[in-house]
Formats: sequence, structure tokens, C-alpha cells
Amino acid sequence: MLREFANLTNCTDEIWDLASYFREKISEVELALSKFVWKYRSNMREILYTLKYPELKAIGDEETTWVIRQCGLYHQNDLRSKQNTWLLFFPNTQSSSAQLMIDHVGEDEHPLQAHMSFYFSHFNNWRWQMNKDLRTSGEVSQASAQEFDGALQNLDAQVESMTRNATHLLSRVSTTIQALTNSSFKGL
Repeated sequence: MLREFANLTNCTDEIWDLASYFREKISEVELALSKFVWKYRSNMREILYTLKYPELKAIGDEETTWVIRQCGLYHQNDLRSKQNTWLLFFPNTQSSSAQLMIDHVGEDEHPLQAHMSFYFSHFNNWRWQMNKDLRTSGEVSQASAQEFDGALQNLDAQVESMTRNATHLLSRVSTTIQALTNSSFKGL
């Protein structure tokens, strides 16, 4: 099915790497890695990444525990048609985040709005999860700190990539504006 999706959308080959993040991990290095790609193509922008985040999981009638979830997202934005194509990897269908992301994807906003909404809807969960660690054991566990650090590094890489993209786009716009400004003054 993924091959059909790739053929229909002409997506980047790195979609296969994204899918591989959802197989069983065999080393701690694999557990720590996250994927992030931002591709520019003539009339198309593609972004794909994995995201790890804490989420409350019901383990009984009235008991919950924090678990670390992982999802994968592929987003293609066609600049000409303004069409967005999404592929969401949620290995746990019981996660409330799957429906949350589907709700954000349906919004008719800026193409990056769904990504930002999803990030910020889960960002506070890190604080709540670590706060629970502090209350129960008096310290934040090494695993929680490492997961949070990994999520922050992933977010930092994505913000850096988006900043480079914005800088590039602004430089192209400013060059065009400068060229138009210079040509309009020559006719006066």
C-alpha cells in the first residue's frame, strides 16, 4: 500500500525511511534516532518526521500512566493547486493523538498550522509527565529526561530547517522586490 501511495503522490524516497522507524528496534541508538526531512521541489514542498511524545494511557478503570508514543507524519503541499496530501503513521490506534492530528489536518489554515498545533498540544505533556516523576520518586528519571531532550533536539532541528526555508523564501522575495523597484524608477 505504501508503494501505491508513493507512486500516486510522487513523494520523496525517504518515505521508506520514515516507515522503517516503526519496526522493532534492536539497539539503543535506534531508539534515540528521529527522522526529519524538508524537501523543496519546483512546485512542491514535502516534510516528513517522527515525533515522540508522552501521553496518558488508561491501565484500569480509574488508573492511568504516562507512556511515550511515537508517530510519523508525511506532508506534501502542492504550491500550484494548494492541495495538501498527508500520510500519518500511528502504530497505536488507541492513541487519542491520532484523532487530534486528523482534526488538525482538516483545518483550512496555513499548511504548517497542523504541525504547529500538534506539537504544542503535546508539549505540556512533557512537563506533566516529569512532574509526576518528581512527585512519586523525588527525581526525574533518566529515561524521561533523555526522551524530553530527544524531543527538544528534534523540535530544534525542525525549527532550524523551517527558519532556513523562510530565510530562503524571503531572500527570493526581496530580490524580486528590489528588481521591480529598480525597474520602476528607471522609467521615471
